[in-house]
Amino acid sequence: MAVWIQNPIVLDATNEPQPDLVILQPRGDFYSRQSPRPADVMLLVEVADTSLDHHLRIRVPLYAAAEVPEVWVLEVATRQTHRFRNPKSGSYADCGISLPEKQLTYGRFSVTLANLLPAAS
Repeated sequence: MAVWIQNPIVLDATNEPQPDLVILQPRGDFYSRQSPRPADVMLLVEVADTSLDHHLRIRVPLYAAAEVPEVWVLEVATRQTHRFRNPKSGSYADCGISLPEKQLTYGRFSVTLANLLPAAS
């Protein structure tokens, strides 16, 4: 597995977003010769502070159209996670919102957003 932080993912000829974090399939050259494509992505994570609407209305549909298998949008203000899985015909078949205390799991990786983004004091 490779971790890709704020680097481009080539979705198509005109879209090359730079997600906050991406877990990629392992590759010998660590993507030094060619930027990752959707087929290389295992999990894509966006952190939304003031950009939640943009991520949900613009970015998530782009990722679905490119068949990125799983996207998490971490909402800083509420510490909720918008989860999108199983792209089908330009949208995601499995969508949901997880509360900060809920365990989020991807493969062997497990985290709660309450631990990653502590409440403001």
